[in-house]
This record gives sequence, structure tokens and C-alpha cells, in this order.
Amino acid sequence: MPDTVSHKKEAKMRNATVISHADGDGDAARMRVGEELRKSEERSRFALRGAGAGLWDWDVPAGRIHWDDAYYDLNGLDRSIEPSYENWVASVHPDDRENVQKALREAFERKSADFRIEFRIRHPVRGVRWLAGMGDAKYAPDGSPLRMTGINVDITERVQLQGELRRARDELEQRVQQRTADLQQANRALAQSEEQFRAMFETAS
Repeated sequence: MPDTVSHKKEAKMRNATVISHADGDGDAARMRVGEELRKSEERSRFALRGAGAGLWDWDVPAGRIHWDDAYYDLNGLDRSIEPSYENWVASVHPDDRENVQKALREAFERKSADFRIEFRIRHPVRGVRWLAGMGDAKYAPDGSPLRMTGINVDITERVQLQGELRRARDELEQRVQQRTADLQQANRALAQSEEQFRAMFETAS
């Protein structure tokens, strides 16, 4: 009987040791996963910062919004300004406010997962800037919006380049039209001269 009890105790100890090792391995695995997630988040933040992007997160039902430091810098906002839908709209250029609000409403009405919008802001130091907003939306089973997370990126240089290309294209088209008009006028003058010469020749004959 004592041997049986002893064996049972040893078995329990071995099981406890195995469980202890398993728990230890599980803790180590969780720590490794947590560390990898932390490094991944840091890499993402560095990438966003390098791209000049500002991160935002909107809990729609609760009305809570988070802006990261890069978002404040991108928009030229003071850190004392509380993140809110109203303050976001106020930061948009007055001429674009109606359009961005309409685009957001329509995205929610369509239950669209992707939200894309381009608009202007008035940066207190850099002047008027163009931003591209890109968001990913989540919806409840009844279709109501739950959350939208995204980034804003400064696209001013791209917009300016597109404007320069458009102006160059328009100028080229105007030159082509003017050149065409000049050639048509020259052809008419040549045709008129030929008719006059033919008339003179026939008269002389």
C-alpha cells in the first residue's frame, strides 16, 4: 500500500512538473508573440511617420476619436484640441467641408468598407495643403457603423504636379488649335491666290 501511495505521489509530481513546464512554455510563447506585435506596431508607426501619414481611429457609436501625434502635426493642430468629428470638420477647408461630410454619409449608407476622400486643409504654417483620407469601416449586423480606422496623407505635391501637367496639356492643345487655324488661313489664302492667278490667265488668253 505505501508503494502505491508513493507511486501516486511521484506521478502527481511528474504531472505537475509537466504542467509547470507547459505553463512556462506558454508564458514564453505569449511573451514572444507580444514582443513581435510590439515590434510590428513600432515598424508600422515608423513607416507611417516616414510617409508623413497621420493615424486616426473612430468609435462611431461612442463618438470617441483618437488622433496620433503625426495626425496633429499633419494638420497643424494644437495638442489641446480634442479629437472629435466636429473638430475634424472644422479643420477641413471651408470650400470642401460639405463634400467630405456628404462623402462620409454616403459611404455609411452604402455600408462601404473602404472610405476614400481628398480634401484641403489650411495649415497654420504651410498654408493650404491637400490630404488624402483612407479609412476601413466596420458595421454591426443591423448595418450601423461601429468603427472606422484610417490614415491621412499629404498629397499636395501630387496635386500640384497634376495641375502643372493639366496646364501644360491645355497650353499644348491651344497651340495646336492656333497652328491648325493658321494653316487653314494660309490654305485659304493660297486657294484665293490660285483663283486670282487662274482668272488673270484666262483673261489674258
